[in-house]
Amino acid sequence: SHWGPLDDAHNWWLALGGMEWALPTQEHGTEWGLAWDYQVGEDRDAVLIVLRDAPPNRNRVSAEVVVRLRRGEAAWTIEPRIFNDADHPIRLQFWLNAMLTLGSQTVSPQTQFILPMQSGTVHSTGDARLPPSGGIILWPKSNNLDLSRYANWRNWLGVFASEVDAGFAGAYNAETQLGVARIFPPDTARGLKLFAFGSEFADRAHYTDDPSAGSGQAPSAQYFELWGGPNKTFWQA
Repeated sequence: SHWGPLDDAHNWWLALGGMEWALPTQEHGTEWGLAWDYQVGEDRDAVLIVLRDAPPNRNRVSAEVVVRLRRGEAAWTIEPRIFNDADHPIRLQFWLNAMLTLGSQTVSPQTQFILPMQSGTVHSTGDARLPPSGGIILWPKSNNLDLSRYANWRNWLGVFASEVDAGFAGAYNAETQLGVARIFPPDTARGLKLFAFGSEFADRAHYTDDPSAGSGQAPSAQYFELWGGPNKTFWQA
């Protein structure tokens, strides 16, 4: 993929779907390319998976993520911890990124995004109707576009919440009647980002593989990304 923090010759990222732990750099980080250790266990009324990216190393940070599914709940909790075993501070970014479609092979035009913000900062976009990278858009309506409705998205857009007004974010697919909500502590997890392709996105072959690809046609599948973390944006400032 030519997207990412490096030059085009060195950027690459494996889009596997599900949820990724993006650290220690901005965007998708580098930990997705490492073999993580995991342990499966039980904790009173729950089953849990403990994920660890690497053993402690004095030259880098390490991560541990506990995913807990309680009996009788249609939800799971995520408890991430970052360890710095070096003898000096280390600058890093840490994000959770859930890649979703909500019950369909691609993102339905009937998908609605629910974000607790009044404005956002554009990370990047291919939609000429919107400001370029670093520009401010209002949410949910900007330039007479209701961006909370995926049917109004023409091309890709990544947007950071300028400020979060509440500790939740989510999306709902009216076609499948399936939704997802992320609940988080807004005082510590201040970062919130939404990314999606849009109907005219022409680079899906870098990110998706579906039956239409085998017919010689370009892949039609899409997904959206719901990001969260302690950093407000990918930019160091």
